[in-house]
Amino acid sequence: MNTYIHKTNQRLRVRSDFIRQNPNSVNELIADLEQIDAIGMIKHKRFAGSVAINFDDKELDCDSLLEILEGHAGCVGMINPHLSKMPYRKEQRLSQKEWLLWL
Repeated sequence: MNTYIHKTNQRLRVRSDFIRQNPNSVNELIADLEQIDAIGMIKHKRFAGSVAINFDDKELDCDSLLEILEGHAGCVGMINPHLSKMPYRKEQRLSQKEWLLWL
């Protein structure tokens, strides 16, 4: 399966083999995303290999959210399988700016 990305102003949906084959990494990512104030509901369909993320478009845009997904150490390859690993540290409730500074 190729990676499928569907973007709207308030929702991002990613579907890929990585999501289906790496549920523990995806669950860690979801737990971290839930710490961001601008993130609303997250729906993970493991067997379909998809994650849908609703977010507040006044605080976070879709491209920034994609960067966060690509930069998460446990999920390198979810969006682009050729990305190298970035340093990762777990933080408390982060704002969009803090996440982007970290990236």
